[in-house]
Amino acid sequence: MQARKDLTASLETARAAAQILATRRAEHEAISAKTRNLEDLVDRHRKATDERTSAELALEAARSRRAEVREGLATAQQRLADARSALEAARTSRQEARRALSAGEELLRASRRRSAVSAARARHAELVDLERLQVEAAALTATLIPAKAMEAIEANERLVAEARAALAAGATRIALSGTLTAYRSMANR
Repeated sequence: MQARKDLTASLETARAAAQILATRRAEHEAISAKTRNLEDLVDRHRKATDERTSAELALEAARSRRAEVREGLATAQQRLADARSALEAARTSRQEARRALSAGEELLRASRRRSAVSAARARHAELVDLERLQVEAAALTATLIPAKAMEAIEANERLVAEARAALAAGATRIALSGTLTAYRSMANR
């Protein structure tokens, strides 16, 4: 009995040991599963950390690019503002130039008009002088003796001078009566 008790105690010890072994194996399985889960978690954590680091680097690069773009945008906006100012100044200058051109053209027209009026007045004064000279010449022409008549008068004066010279030299005097043309026609024969 004692052996049976020992065997029963041994069996119970073996059963308890088997149960403890099964418990330990179950615990080991649980710990192994937890270890695998923890290793998987550590691996995912490492991957997440790497991805976070990559994301932080990408974010930093994006911020850097954003700062560069912002600077470029600020420069572009400044150039746009400068270009608008230059355009406005150019428009103002163009308007002033147009006004100056219009004023200059008006002055040129007025100057040409004054020159034309002065020239017309000078021509008018010249024409008035020429008309006065024409009237004087016409009056003088009306009082002038024709050239043929002057030649005849001069020829007659020569004849008279010759006749006086002949009379003074002792010639006889002849008195003529009638028209001068009759005597001329006789003299020409």
